[in-house]
Amino acid sequence: DIHLDVGTLSQEVTVTEAPPLLERSRTELSFLVDETTVRNLPLNSRRWEDFVLLTPAVVEDGGFGLVSYRGLSGLYNNNLVDGADNNQAFFSESRGRTRPQYAYSLASIKEFQVITQNYSAEFGRAAGGVVNAVTQSAGNDLHGEAFYYFRDDALLAQDPLAKTRGEPKPQERRQQFGGSVGGPLVRNQLFLFGTYDQQARNFPLIVVPADAGFAGACTLPECGPAMDFIRSLLGVRPRRGDQNIVLLKPDWVITPRQRLSGVSNLLRWRSPNGILRDPVLNDAAEAQGRDDVRAEFATLTLQSAPTASAMNEFRFQYGRDFEFQQPNTSGPLLDMTGFRAIRAGMREFLPRTAFPNEKRFQWMDSFTWVRGRHLIKFGADVNYVRDTIIQVFRGGGIYRWRTANDFARDFAGTCPINGGRCYRDFVQAVDPITGEGRGLFSTTDWNFYFQDSVALLPSLLLNVGLRYELQAMPRPARPNPAVPFTATLNNDTNNFAPRVGLAWQPGLLPNLVIRAGYGIFYGRTQNSTIFSHLFQNGISQQAFSFRPTDCAAPLFPNLVFSPPTPLSAPAPGLPVPEVQPPPVGCSVNPSSAVVTTLTPDFANPLVHQADLVAEYRLAEDWTVSASYLMSRGNRLPVFLDSNVGPANGTVSYEIGDANGDLIQTVTLPFYTARREPSLGVIQTGFSVINSWYHALVLEARKRFRHGLQLSTHFTVAKATDNGVLPAAIGTFSSTIVPVDPFNLRREHALSDLDVRRRFVFSAYWELPWKKLTSPTGQLLFSNWKLSAVGQVRDGMPMKAEVIGAPVCAVNGGLTCGSADRFGFPAFIYEAPHIGRNIFQGRRSGRATVDVRVARDFPLDEGRRLEFFWEAFNLLNRTHFTGFNSLAFEFVRPGSAGATTGLTCPASATANGCLFPLPGFLEPERSSTTILGSRQMQFGARFFF
Repeated sequence: DIHLDVGTLSQEVTVTEAPPLLERSRTELSFLVDETTVRNLPLNSRRWEDFVLLTPAVVEDGGFGLVSYRGLSGLYNNNLVDGADNNQAFFSESRGRTRPQYAYSLASIKEFQVITQNYSAEFGRAAGGVVNAVTQSAGNDLHGEAFYYFRDDALLAQDPLAKTRGEPKPQERRQQFGGSVGGPLVRNQLFLFGTYDQQARNFPLIVVPADAGFAGACTLPECGPAMDFIRSLLGVRPRRGDQNIVLLKPDWVITPRQRLSGVSNLLRWRSPNGILRDPVLNDAAEAQGRDDVRAEFATLTLQSAPTASAMNEFRFQYGRDFEFQQPNTSGPLLDMTGFRAIRAGMREFLPRTAFPNEKRFQWMDSFTWVRGRHLIKFGADVNYVRDTIIQVFRGGGIYRWRTANDFARDFAGTCPINGGRCYRDFVQAVDPITGEGRGLFSTTDWNFYFQDSVALLPSLLLNVGLRYELQAMPRPARPNPAVPFTATLNNDTNNFAPRVGLAWQPGLLPNLVIRAGYGIFYGRTQNSTIFSHLFQNGISQQAFSFRPTDCAAPLFPNLVFSPPTPLSAPAPGLPVPEVQPPPVGCSVNPSSAVVTTLTPDFANPLVHQADLVAEYRLAEDWTVSASYLMSRGNRLPVFLDSNVGPANGTVSYEIGDANGDLIQTVTLPFYTARREPSLGVIQTGFSVINSWYHALVLEARKRFRHGLQLSTHFTVAKATDNGVLPAAIGTFSSTIVPVDPFNLRREHALSDLDVRRRFVFSAYWELPWKKLTSPTGQLLFSNWKLSAVGQVRDGMPMKAEVIGAPVCAVNGGLTCGSADRFGFPAFIYEAPHIGRNIFQGRRSGRATVDVRVARDFPLDEGRRLEFFWEAFNLLNRTHFTGFNSLAFEFVRPGSAGATTGLTCPASATANGCLFPLPGFLEPERSSTTILGSRQMQFGARFFF
């Protein structure tokens, strides 16, 4: 007998719907980088944030992964993952910075949104853009992938500029592998998703001199041993970059109205000799060291829906970003780039025992309420960050030389002048309090917001909101009594940010949506800048500069102060340095140390944003749009020497041509007096810089359908400011030397981040031959996928600079003691008779094509194997990142220029002559990191 049991009929229906092509409910200017893009477009670094460059109004900011939105520094953006803060407050970059290859596995990221203009009151702590990534989650079915990426120097092209210089081809062997898996622990209730990602990279460094003919400039008998010493440091040295990443994401459906989710990510990065990562360097291995990053975070999110029309979301995060670097040798650093050689010995920024060890605690709560035509949202976000820093910048000391002959004499101990000192200058910093440069402080960001999206009409949506932000500052523990500014740190308490936006869909044109908006946005003051104010104020850390004629100047290679690391030979062949305190009667006055401080009214940057967008649905899957974007920046920071007194005279320069004929006379104010004669440089941060940005963006997008996705946009923009140089807006602080420090309007010019035109194209195409019936056709042509990314942009503006010996009277005569934030005297100045950034670096433009060819091999239902090949900078275009900015040589009356050979007449009434230098704007360095030579890799992915 056959027994049949009564069964049950079960059926599972999955409903998916993409967002509408025209989003009438969106008033901000934002772009979704969806899962199709993340999974299928070529990405050189496997760093998900690099996809941001596919969006409009975004350009690279430097060569280390930062991006600029609307002409603003890349330090004023906000990076979020699953709505939680993913920033490092100390450097104002994403967690882990650019030390590791990437901080999240690409297999963990589902999609992310890039908001470039007029984001709602829910988002803040950013004057630039906001990026919010969403990680993958598990469901009722078991899904996952395994991946393997392989790259070798046999697949890499050599940079054309390096090839012309005879440099060897860099070696490379990179393997990236891992996988992800997600599924139910308890069906319909408890789920778990996890990712493991590992990189094993071997990329030896190549040490070369800045100029292969550096030794030819040495003509003394002592040159043989000195040049042999430098040559012994050249060549190939080992270097690695290894990392491990683990992500876990549990989800628990507590009740139909409550859901609890968690995300944790663990990163370990280890890189012996990897502090500097360019393949070819002018730094010996002895100037390198070990680079380590340990970053981890955990986020817990509770979503509750008390009623059908209300939802509350509470989120807590704990995170740590611990970065530290140890040198290969101790100080001093031998900076021989003055005669185009190399650097050897401990670099000025080492050791970094903790740089930083940053811990973040974040509490967020957001309540959403739907009432009639209103969608009301309000909430709070509290971010507490504690930074521990252990570093004495230039604590190991630095020697610099002008000529190879001077170095050879110091190396041999035969210098006949200045008591046996031929170097140009020596600088060393010391921490008289802790000895190791230890600093501990914390900041708390308080953020509150309210917004209401109301449907005034079925076709008209109005979004209004108000946000309040307060960055609570620490109190200075050891202010400098000689500089009152160091005793205070301003809490900027009036940062109210109103936002208004609308979206209108005209009744006669249902395929058109018009968006407009205006808002005020605030950026954060970097914690590194706060650190400078607290600990580099001339009390906790003191930096001193010595000239060879100073009685306290040491004999090479000795130091004035005990360094933060035990003394040993900085490079093979050098004697072990000794601490050589100043002789009796020749003291080092702490009041001469460089003081870094902020004004009592130093405030957070404020930016006004406005936009007008017209978006039209051209076809079923196509939209086109035209956008006007405007940003007006106020209260941007700049650092100036505030101890410069009013002008006490004028200075004149005769401007000559390449033949030595004088064609113009320029007269400028001359500053030689100190406001406080007993003090030296007081590097002071002011919130006084303004910026302007205007852009027109034309865009066309095709949503993925029928195996094809396309996106392209063209941006025409102009960015200007009155002195926001990279040195002024970067982390920490750095004094700029304007032509006239009391007239910054004179510095108004194109921004350093101005990119006039930029075109971006991306495409993904699943070739339409999947359903071929013949076995041969299936074998050869089915399941192929192609994708490509193309980027073209103009070069950025460049300025003309002046060099001479000495040049302390150049550039408006800012006191001869003008120095950077750690005591190095300035020897290069902005040309006083030419406007800033009037030259366009045409050869600094970008033009890249990246491609990806992949093929799927279906195994059975739900399982497939994919093989792919990727090429980056396919056409192997050289991208220059360094240019000769020296346009003029300063020559005193009655003297001839050391480079030009042109003579300034002794009868000249001016204080000196400026003659044009050859080679101005000629490329000196090409990119070897993000936009390097052509690179290729192979890989495989298994999906189940």
